[in-house]
Amino acid sequence: MLLFAFAVPIFADTSDTVVVTATPAFISISVTPATYDIGGSGATLLPNTTYYANPGNETTAPSATVQASECAFTIDNTSTVDIDITVNFPHFTGGDAMQNSGGGYTVNGVSDFGVSGYVTGDTWTDDAFTFANSGSGVFIDALSAASIKFGWALLTQSDDWDSGTAMTSTVSIAAALDV
Repeated sequence: MLLFAFAVPIFADTSDTVVVTATPAFISISVTPATYDIGGSGATLLPNTTYYANPGNETTAPSATVQASECAFTIDNTSTVDIDITVNFPHFTGGDAMQNSGGGYTVNGVSDFGVSGYVTGDTWTDDAFTFANSGSGVFIDALSAASIKFGWALLTQSDDWDSGTAMTSTVSIAAALDV
């Protein structure tokens, strides 16, 4: 008897692939409106007066629980992550430029204004958040991919101005990864 054996090669997968997806932590916001005239276009400010970024009435404080309708601004978070929002309200320039006192909406003085922010759903005045000239803390913590409305209360300087020349401030609204 004769026996023949054939060697049959065995084929096996010796490699494979893995598809890797990486979604970056993308941070993006937009704020509307991009310009704002305290008191309305062409309005003049009075000294030692609080103005609110309240579209219904800029001399009326928001409700005890802040309503969206009492907030002039909208932040749209189009990020892929939760973010923290900081707001710096620099000194005004031009005219009789008011300086930010850094003490919030209840602290003004000669040539100094105070300003604090509020957000829809906040308790006014308990949650009033001081906006500094620079170095403000986190105003809105862990904002998800959504929109939120906010405003501010600004107490003008205690003394009279020397001219009627308009002044401006460029408010900085920044987003950072919530950690």
